[in-house]
Amino acid sequence: MTSKTQTHHRKKSLIILKFKNHHAIYNIYLNYSKIRIKKVRYSVKIKHMKEIYIIRHAESEANIASDLDNPTHYFDARITMKGKTQAKEQYLKFKDINFDLYICSPLTRTLETFSIIFPGKKPFISDLVREQLCHSCDVGRQPKVLEKEFPNFDFSNLEEYWWNKSIPIDEGKIVRESHEDIIIRLDKFKEWLETKEIKRIAVVSHGAFLAQITGEMLDNCEHFIWKY
Repeated sequence: MTSKTQTHHRKKSLIILKFKNHHAIYNIYLNYSKIRIKKVRYSVKIKHMKEIYIIRHAESEANIASDLDNPTHYFDARITMKGKTQAKEQYLKFKDINFDLYICSPLTRTLETFSIIFPGKKPFISDLVREQLCHSCDVGRQPKVLEKEFPNFDFSNLEEYWWNKSIPIDEGKIVRESHEDIIIRLDKFKEWLETKEIKRIAVVSHGAFLAQITGEMLDNCEHFIWKY
């Protein structure tokens, strides 16, 4: 009788504990003097931080204009001679860094800057990283026009009127974006980055867009390393 009771109590006193480590969850079965550990499932996915070198374009004609949009318009502005010098200086800084992916805005000043800093490299052209549309310099050009000037770049993912959310418009008209618009684009860009299993990225973009990441306006051709 006593033996049956003791057996009954031993069964009722079985304790099941769970604990986690970085790779799995385990069940620990404690039955007085005997410990049995059973691995039950893999549960933790480790997210590796990306190292993103964000670079503002070199000095453009619009950056030095004293009459921006009044009366002179600088549609899809180009970089200046000073801007070319700035980009060449950045080339020396980046030439020995290996990047897994290159990204560039479709506006001409970023395409020209990219061509000097990363000669021979082919970026992914993304309108998500274009500048906030406020002035004539932020109005882009159609993909078929850009591919003639930059034949080594692939513009196939760009839609027509990409600078105006792909909505047809008079190409000389300026439809300004709100701050909310640029935040929405940044969020979409972050979501896109999260789908990429790569470590080091170079992005050539613009002052107002990048300021949403850095918290301040970068100088022309200045860069910032963003851990994301």
